[in-house]
Amino acid sequence: MKRTIALLLILMALAASFAWLSLNHGRGYYQSSCEVNLNYSDSTEGDQYHFYGNLVFDFETNRTGQLYLSGSARSADQDYIFSRYVNFSYLNENNNRYRMAINKVNKIGHDSAPDEVAQKIYRVIGLVGGVYVYMERHRDGYILLGNMVSPVMTCVILS
Repeated sequence: MKRTIALLLILMALAASFAWLSLNHGRGYYQSSCEVNLNYSDSTEGDQYHFYGNLVFDFETNRTGQLYLSGSARSADQDYIFSRYVNFSYLNENNNRYRMAINKVNKIGHDSAPDEVAQKIYRVIGLVGGVYVYMERHRDGYILLGNMVSPVMTCVILS
């Protein structure tokens, strides 16, 4: 009898834990930090734009996150340094399809990139422009981020 009661209590605790996790940690939201080395070039707007840098994403299950963006960019024959924290929110609209939005940008002292230069890299990442970002976490230790037609970044999960 005591074993049955103990077993029932354990099962109830497991069920309550599972229910709490299901409600508070919504499906499709991550509790992960990951890192990307990004080398991106674009000349579609008549301006040779090149970004080389490091992005560290910190995704939270409460649908927010933080991005540390560091690196350098060249645009309109000018060189710029990126060093900033970008707070964002992300919404899982369907399966692995997300919308992201910038909440706040905090530039660190030596960041010299003006907003119009930063907007280009934000667009690639999916933080602006109203485009969907497709994210999928893989068991091999990475999150794949992309757009509707192709993968854009492989974000290696930090341990």
